[in-house]
Amino acid sequence: MQLIPAIDIYKNRCLRLTQGNFKKKTYISKNYLLNKINNKHYNRIHIIDLEGAKSGKVKNLNTVIKLARQIRKANPNIKIQSGGGIRNISHIKTLISENIEVILSTTLLTGNQLINIKNYIKHLILSIDYKQNKVFIKGWQQEHSKLTHLINAVNTTNLPKVIFTDINRDGTRKGINKTNITKIIKRVCKKKKIMFAGGLNNTHEFKNLTTCLKTTHIYGIIGGKFLF
Repeated sequence: MQLIPAIDIYKNRCLRLTQGNFKKKTYISKNYLLNKINNKHYNRIHIIDLEGAKSGKVKNLNTVIKLARQIRKANPNIKIQSGGGIRNISHIKTLISENIEVILSTTLLTGNQLINIKNYIKHLILSIDYKQNKVFIKGWQQEHSKLTHLINAVNTTNLPKVIFTDINRDGTRKGINKTNITKIIKRVCKKKKIMFAGGLNNTHEFKNLTTCLKTTHIYGIIGGKFLF
């Protein structure tokens, strides 16, 4: 299980939200974040185009790519995953060409979109943002479906990785909700690599989670505000 720092982009600037509320934005210096990341030698970084996630259209693709290249100057082997408003094959191809894994929305599971992207499955990560047993889309602004139903749908796909974000905890540093993630772990197929986000307080909490969840199929814990 690995610790994965998160960077959010909005209007070409780095920031953090609290519980997905765009009125509660905290802007952060990009150089400050890069220094924090480079000094710790992380194995994977999570970058989200929040503006794109909210609008459903990619808004900061060039900024994401530029940031990824800057991160790799210090650590060429680091894994990078990114998403936010990605809906078409051209954007997927662009990110893959930069050796960036692509995070796609829950809406991927509707219609025949999985068929259209089957050749890229190994590079894709499904993102599920939830509050209690409800899944939300469009930058957490619109309710989509029940979490339990969506997990059942995920288990029938070939998608290798899934991210679950607890909206209630995101950006709060109140700690990961272990009760929630334990329930999710039990429902998700063990072949899937699971990542959790929302509420991580500090690296000490991550170490405790590593100990108590070491027998599970968790791939990583994503956090943003613990960096500051």
